[in-house]
Amino acid sequence: MRRLLAGLLALAMALPLTACGGKGEEGGTPAMGRYVEETRTLPDRMGQVLALRADEAGELDLLAFIRREGDEAHWADLKLFHSADGGMTWEAQDSTAFNGGLMDQYTQETACWDSQGNLWFFGYDYGADVPEGEGVPSLFWRIAPDGTITELPLEEPDGAGPRSFKVADNGDLLVDCWWVLYHLDGETGAVKNQFEVEDGSVEGYDIRGNEAVYCANDALVFYDMEAARETGRVAAASFVHSSNDNSTWNRLAAYTPDGSVCYADAKGIYRTQTGNSMLEQVVDGGLTSLGTPSFLMQFFVPLDDSFLMVSWVNEAWGLTAYVYDPGVPTLPGQELRVWSMEEDPLVRQAIGTFQKDHPEVYVTYELGYTEGEGSYSWDDALKTIATELVAGKGPDVLVLDGMPLDSYAEKGVLLDLSEDFAALEDRLLPYKAAACRRADGTLPGIPLQFDAPVLHASTAAVSASRDLESMVDWLEANRDSFNHPLSVTEIDWIMQIFTLTDRDRLYAGDEAAWTAFLSQMKRIWDMEQGRVVEDSWGLHPEFGFGALAWSIDAVGIDLGYLCSFDSLYAAWQVSQNRGDGEIVPLFGHGLYQPKTILGINARSQNTAVARQFLATALSEEVQGSGVGTGMPVNAAAFEASTQEDTDAGRNGHFSTYGTTLTDKDGADVPIYVTIDYPPEDYRSAWAETLKALDTPVLLDGSIQTIMEQETADYFAGKQDLDGAVDRVIGKLELYLAE
Repeated sequence: MRRLLAGLLALAMALPLTACGGKGEEGGTPAMGRYVEETRTLPDRMGQVLALRADEAGELDLLAFIRREGDEAHWADLKLFHSADGGMTWEAQDSTAFNGGLMDQYTQETACWDSQGNLWFFGYDYGADVPEGEGVPSLFWRIAPDGTITELPLEEPDGAGPRSFKVADNGDLLVDCWWVLYHLDGETGAVKNQFEVEDGSVEGYDIRGNEAVYCANDALVFYDMEAARETGRVAAASFVHSSNDNSTWNRLAAYTPDGSVCYADAKGIYRTQTGNSMLEQVVDGGLTSLGTPSFLMQFFVPLDDSFLMVSWVNEAWGLTAYVYDPGVPTLPGQELRVWSMEEDPLVRQAIGTFQKDHPEVYVTYELGYTEGEGSYSWDDALKTIATELVAGKGPDVLVLDGMPLDSYAEKGVLLDLSEDFAALEDRLLPYKAAACRRADGTLPGIPLQFDAPVLHASTAAVSASRDLESMVDWLEANRDSFNHPLSVTEIDWIMQIFTLTDRDRLYAGDEAAWTAFLSQMKRIWDMEQGRVVEDSWGLHPEFGFGALAWSIDAVGIDLGYLCSFDSLYAAWQVSQNRGDGEIVPLFGHGLYQPKTILGINARSQNTAVARQFLATALSEEVQGSGVGTGMPVNAAAFEASTQEDTDAGRNGHFSTYGTTLTDKDGADVPIYVTIDYPPEDYRSAWAETLKALDTPVLLDGSIQTIMEQETADYFAGKQDLDGAVDRVIGKLELYLAE
């Protein structure tokens, strides 16, 4: 069975001849002309795009696996296609050279054309009889235009296997091995140079003749393949965080037919010349699918008059072209401002979808706070946006997570969205979308997604954990049976999770509640600090991966926020494997957290457009994109997320998790868990459980910060319990009085 690299896409994009931007003539005439997005086609039954190129005539060649219907043993055939019209139509070519011999023996993992029309391959012989401890045999080979096959005396570099590669005119190769980009001698395979990625994986690169260019996080780097040295850099328009997903790139680079260089990322398509420090934006990513998180770029090909991009979007391959249209305004005439405290991928997805459906509107996404940038704090950003709103200014749409929503509603700065909710109610999960309904019946915000705190542990631990105190009692009574008490190990995260269980009393400054809460937190923290075995385990509170640590008793109780339905599956599988274990909502309280809560500025001049944006954000198209940090409130998207993938090739298999963790005795334990889809009745029961959760809890970012700052000395042993309670309540009262 051939391995399908999830997320490989061919996106057709159009290369601009002039930059976007500029203002119209005096009197209001808009500047005209910009690149617009067009959907092109790919051959039917597309299984995986392996290579794409434009030849010297500007026509396209595509190498792809085409799925066979009803044949599980041989899932796809490698086929060659040609397009003379920029990907609008494709004609099948002679593919007999791809059958038999090496092509059957080796599974083709990646391929590319060189400038002479030779087609190069890299693959593995998965059918080889390999002695224990040795790797699977691999091979580079080349097929000439006349069909002659040549095996190449090259070996894959040390480390991860090649993800992609390209060939220079001198025969040398640039090979992308996930985390390192290697320059290999084409005759000997010797490593001439290598470029390591500090974080994430290798980004895009290209070769023209013997000149190469590759994408660093903050620049385009030019490289001489003959001299094996860098020849120059051009600063990129933005810093790109390299992806840790081995099936996608966040920035791709390519040479254009006229010899200039372009790169594409979420911000758009940019062009520069070799040896020139000037960078020109030719396509605005905010006006195209490039800016949507679900748009996973795979192949980028500039043509004379357009750009092409192959992408993987919503579990399907797609081809997109970016073509210059002189009759379209350079920028749409109407602006919609969307604001959130921190960047939210689901908001990005909604903006991209809305922009596509409403080309007359330009959506600007503004961030209030970026962690780690200067001394500007969350509280500073909160005061700034509050001042703007009260003054009748500010953005049109706001993401209200972590903000004092009730206070904003009382001041009249948020529109009542009851009518919007009523119009969409039959498409939304009943409790979740109305989570922000106030006692007076108004609805100042509607969440796009939600998560739920869940607990996973042995049956005995689950039965004993009726509330916070009884859970801690069980942990203390069984202290010798695990290393970490909880899968979440940072005290600030631990406090945040358990704040959900008594939020109203804590936020009201109830002294008894704070005394009880902090005393239980201290018991947990003392166990965490008193662990016998030092290890590198540490986990944010998203539920899922902690199940692996629980399976080897590295943690006593696995818990966290269930942010996606399939995050249940690992915990279910290790419980099945162990013959013990349950997953339950935290203390059975019906708790959930509304997330990405959208509100509309009551004084916005664009309320009609803002309401349209809200409807788009709540649509199945946006909510089913799989880019959110929570579960969708759209009923159809939520239902789809609970279903098993029906691809026959999966055969009931969901995923495989592997790592090495340290158990309670200090031994390093390799873990390899094959995770199947839980039975349908189990998934259905959990879907109903999540839909029935009826107690929304909204956390206030400023109050959580007060909690963290004013208890730090207490957890460090520098202050007693009474002093910590007094400090927290004192700061809380000041905040509430503002």
